[in-house]
Amino acid sequence: MNITSLRSRLPGAGREVGKPQSRPFLLITGAFGIFFALLLLYVGFNAANSIPGRSYYYINAEFEEADNITDTYQVRSGAELIGQVSDTSVHDGNAVVELQLAADQGPLLSDTTLRIRPRSPIGVRYIELTKGTEGTRLPQGATIPASQTKATVTIDGALSSLDKKTRAQTQIFLKEFGEGFADRGFDGNKTLAAAPEFLQDTDQVVGSVNALDGALARFISSSQGAANAADPVRDDIGQGFAPEADALKPFKEQEQGVQDTLEEAPPTLQTARVELARTDPLVTETGLLARNSRPMLQAAPGALNETSKLLDDSQPSLRNLNRTLDLVGDAVNPTLGLLDTVNPVLPNIEDGLKNTLPILNVLAPRGCDYDRMFNNWESMLGFTDGSMQMIRFEVIASEETIGGGKKGVTPTFSNAYPKPCQVGKEPIR
Repeated sequence: MNITSLRSRLPGAGREVGKPQSRPFLLITGAFGIFFALLLLYVGFNAANSIPGRSYYYINAEFEEADNITDTYQVRSGAELIGQVSDTSVHDGNAVVELQLAADQGPLLSDTTLRIRPRSPIGVRYIELTKGTEGTRLPQGATIPASQTKATVTIDGALSSLDKKTRAQTQIFLKEFGEGFADRGFDGNKTLAAAPEFLQDTDQVVGSVNALDGALARFISSSQGAANAADPVRDDIGQGFAPEADALKPFKEQEQGVQDTLEEAPPTLQTARVELARTDPLVTETGLLARNSRPMLQAAPGALNETSKLLDDSQPSLRNLNRTLDLVGDAVNPTLGLLDTVNPVLPNIEDGLKNTLPILNVLAPRGCDYDRMFNNWESMLGFTDGSMQMIRFEVIASEETIGGGKKGVTPTFSNAYPKPCQVGKEPIR
């Protein structure tokens, strides 16, 4: 085998050894190299913010205090690095921090909380994210409110508050505090035993005071003034708490009973709430009654004034009524005696009245006839000769009179016994 045949079998055959590449090939290769170098430079420059081709989950968070938080600060969940700070801004006095999280961390729930913690004593911080377990899902770009975020006070921030004046006041406080606890070791031990539970209960109060600018300084200065005022009477104050301690002692001794009462209180209050709801119609009707009674109540003062005047005017009559009542009192016994006397004959009187009822039933409808009869009597008695009374009679010819019912006699009424109030009105025959 000669060298020519071997060259044809080697890679890159077709070009003689030592012959340079063509100019277009070199230009293309150089351009590709420059582009690749620029791409690496771009990726390297933006690697701190984002990596091309990788997706992220963005969420915003409001902080009342977010000192020294800048871009690229870490976001951790426990010990796991899950993202970084991508942007910071200020809105309505609160710091708004944009968090760039890994795509697999979202979506977060609305009860997620955030806390700024120090990474080192020199002020480097990170954001600790505690994922929520309840609530609704937060979409891309949603904001976690400041009520769910906190910031830890850094060491340098705490030390900076201990200036010369504060250190001097602290020394005075500790000295006075020591004098106050002299010979109070037993009470101090009891206080320290109750301190953890007390501090847990006061955490929210202290947090509220600390949230106000300058509130803590004003609180300390006012406390100093109160302490100075109480210093002369501190012994009396100490003895004055003894009755309160005795009053609270039964609650301590009956702690289980108090606990049982508090446990039963919620269902009892719930039942009371349900029962009170049933009285709503009554309350509504009472309100309507009150509104409808308003005109009457508005007129009541005038009516009461008139009633008062009436009572004033009736005083003389009421005084005279006393004499009348006395006379009535004197007449009570004779009246009772009369009733006792009449009582035996009342049945006979009742029978007599019952027997007169048929007669009265017949005579009662004839009132106008009686009236006409008495008028006739008055007419008949109206004639006199001056010395004696005379009665005038008028003879009417009828079958029952002296005419005997003969023919040619003057016609008379057809009914001799007319119905009540029909005399003079019945037909003539």
